[in-house]
Amino acid sequence: MRALSKIALNSGAVLGIALGLGSTLMAQSAVPVFREVTHVTILPGRLGDFRAAWKEYNDLLRKAGWDKRTSVWQSATGVNEFRIVTAHNKLAEMDTPIRMDPRMKESAVQLQAINMRIGACIEHSTRVIDQIVADLSLPLAKDPPKLLRVRRVTLRPDKLGEFTALVKSEVMPAVKQSGIATYAYSRVRFGGPGNELYSVTGLSSWADLDDMPPFVKAMGEAKYQAYLAKANTMITRSEVNIYRYQADLSYIPQPATSASR
Repeated sequence: MRALSKIALNSGAVLGIALGLGSTLMAQSAVPVFREVTHVTILPGRLGDFRAAWKEYNDLLRKAGWDKRTSVWQSATGVNEFRIVTAHNKLAEMDTPIRMDPRMKESAVQLQAINMRIGACIEHSTRVIDQIVADLSLPLAKDPPKLLRVRRVTLRPDKLGEFTALVKSEVMPAVKQSGIATYAYSRVRFGGPGNELYSVTGLSSWADLDDMPPFVKAMGEAKYQAYLAKANTMITRSEVNIYRYQADLSYIPQPATSASR
């Protein structure tokens, strides 16, 4: 929702809102190419206002027949923030902000007012554009998982190719065999170091973390430890956080007979 970014900047807040983990409402979608990821922290005492305005924004999208699936996630660990993501098949899709889309013409005034309200709730935001590594990612699942395990990895600059090749050969066969629905790797292209990767794994509950991950079971403990021994020599920094899906803030278009995303 890039329209929010410029309006929020005008109100003194930094906002590069972009939403959605999906590109269609099929059982599974092809792996998208790029994502905008915005991490947003809310001013003290403004969380309720933020949520209310965001829901009204979604109502405008629904009324206009907007076809972009959105997803919003709130951190369960680390900094208290929202993680907001949008998927693109090409960067040119970011050239036209929502406010300029013909479908939003009748809602332009309301759209601007809500943008201002959202921007007034924002304390800080950072925006990164990353590129999905298709060979290290599953097709997009229809339904978002309840939780995301997000691992941020900084690699030795000379080891990027070697690391991705290792994940492709050692991990991905086990991921596909394990039955995991949500698993993806992406590389930062703008807004952060180019040797930084994010891996995302879907979870159904915290209880999933009490047990060995399904893909590790599929690999076998010995093979997994051998993989870690190789991978850890290429990693200079690693951080893991958990995010919870915010169904009431996310926007998923209703299936349509004539046009669905």
